[in-house]
Amino acid sequence: MRIFLRPIGSALPLGFFSFGIGMLLLGTQAFAWIPVHEQKDVGMMLMSFVVPLELIATIVAFLARDTIARRRSVSSPRRGSRSAGPTSHRRRARRA
Repeated sequence: MRIFLRPIGSALPLGFFSFGIGMLLLGTQAFAWIPVHEQKDVGMMLMSFVVPLELIATIVAFLARDTIARRRSVSSPRRGSRSAGPTSHRRRARRA
């Protein structure tokens, strides 16, 4: 069985950049640095700039299998490896 991964970079910088811009816009709105009559413009900027960048970062991360590969490699050990899992002490107790 072969697994082919696309040679693309991580989507993390793009995701953090767009998240930071969105939080900056929402923070300035919460601190009332933006006048009340211009708050609709903040929503339009979020919808036209931040949301598309987040969607692009999501698609790139999915195509690169970025999060799935990390989660699988951390949570499940290799087959045939002798790791001290929760059932290994039971096997030793049965042998004795």
